[in-house]
Amino acid sequence: MRHTLLPTTLRKSLYHEYHMRAGIVFLLMFSIAGVIGIVSLLPSFVYVMVEKETVERSLSEIKNINKVNPGVDDGKEIVKRSNTLTLFNDRSGGETDFSTLIEDVITTRGGVELTSIGTSRTGTTTVVMVVRGIAPTRDSLVAYKGRLESAMKGNTVNLPVSELAKSKDLDFSLTITNEIVP
Repeated sequence: MRHTLLPTTLRKSLYHEYHMRAGIVFLLMFSIAGVIGIVSLLPSFVYVMVEKETVERSLSEIKNINKVNPGVDDGKEIVKRSNTLTLFNDRSGGETDFSTLIEDVITTRGGVELTSIGTSRTGTTTVVMVVRGIAPTRDSLVAYKGRLESAMKGNTVNLPVSELAKSKDLDFSLTITNEIVP
């Protein structure tokens, strides 16, 4: 039994107001939880939308290429682009990337000081590296060229004769051409 000093009409009104306030607090907590959930999913949504746009852009490029070259199969174009993304293929079938080639250039330098290394893709199957530096002597520069040729089998290392004009402190620029084997 409930014993209160409140009249029944006032007690019913208080009971009704209590349940209304409890319902409002429950709805407020539910709304806050929903907002937190939406905010926590926002970075994932942005990432998915960016990936979707990237894939759609790639697909439209492939379709445009197919319109320009109607004989090109979409699957073949995808494989070609995938092979283009692979930087180098070793003759044994393994993949080599720019960092491996740059590591070979650095580790074989001996007493030669390197000032810059540049890489560029000149075609679908050719990559060119330009190595600049200072060699203490003509012999050390020729030895460095030989070490590069032996370290990177199948590549061409071009050292212009004009680079050998001085006998000491030679500023040089080597061009390394790498043919990608499919």
